[in-house]
Amino acid sequence: MDVRWSAPSHCPSRAQFIAAIELLVGSTLAITPGAAWVIDATLHHDGGTYHLDLRVETSDTAPASTRHLEAPDCETLVEAGSLAVGARIIEHPPQGAAPEESEPEPGPVVPPPRSDPRAAEFAPDPAPTRSGPQPQPVPDAGGPPRAASNLRAAAGIFGGIDYGSQPGLAGVLRGELSLLGTAWRASAVAQHGFATTAQHETTDQAVRVNKTGGGIRGCWAPSVGRAEFATCAGIDLHRLRGEGAGSIQTRARSQGLWVALPLGLTAAWAVAPSFALRATVEVPIALRRPGFHVTDGEQTQTLFRSLGAGFVALIGIEVRLPG
Repeated sequence: MDVRWSAPSHCPSRAQFIAAIELLVGSTLAITPGAAWVIDATLHHDGGTYHLDLRVETSDTAPASTRHLEAPDCETLVEAGSLAVGARIIEHPPQGAAPEESEPEPGPVVPPPRSDPRAAEFAPDPAPTRSGPQPQPVPDAGGPPRAASNLRAAAGIFGGIDYGSQPGLAGVLRGELSLLGTAWRASAVAQHGFATTAQHETTDQAVRVNKTGGGIRGCWAPSVGRAEFATCAGIDLHRLRGEGAGSIQTRARSQGLWVALPLGLTAAWAVAPSFALRATVEVPIALRRPGFHVTDGEQTQTLFRSLGAGFVALIGIEVRLPG
């Protein structure tokens, strides 16, 4: 048997791959370079996922069998690959894997001794049968091995700026929980916009506004190598809270519901299989725009009203759990 192994330096070695196969089949493999029974395994990393291309040739005439497996880490792929090869060896054992026992040469025929009736009186008792757990046969590993699930969970924290929903340019902090698929993501977000101030053009009357709420996102997120580019849409529900400031004598408080449809683009770079850097740009289209007003006698003056469309820019980190 010839075993060919190619993998990144931080992944298990060829010797570890062979040891995993031997553990499954219960015997030592006879490794001979150039043999007709060939195991060719290539492991590589692409886009936060590890891939194993496995090819097994049992003879010069029989067709080779191939498998492609994916997992979030090397060790899972080595386990799945050794299971696939072990099943193949059990089904079609290579020559030299389990040497046959040679039959003893026949010797001269010796006539049986005469029976002695007195021998029965002194015959020893038969040896007791050994009890306890008996060795179990190697289980049948038929069928293809299961690759790791492509569904993963992720959590991220991001900071940035928001313009349009609050007065001026507001700082924002966002937390996000996501489910990641092969080329998609679904997320639940929670966000807080720190207070900013809007002042009337001709008076000292002002209002300080902050924003707190959450939303959901759905994204189409294809990846190229370690890079991921996502196009997202969703809905946001936030509470805008205003407090009187400036020359307003009473610090009156008011609040309103801000509703928007955010459209966004996201770029991510997988630094490691479980860690990524992400940057997001969104344009929220407001469906409901609360405003804050002050009444002086019969006159009502508007201090601030959210814009119909805004701009959000965020950058942060994301931790991705194995599938």
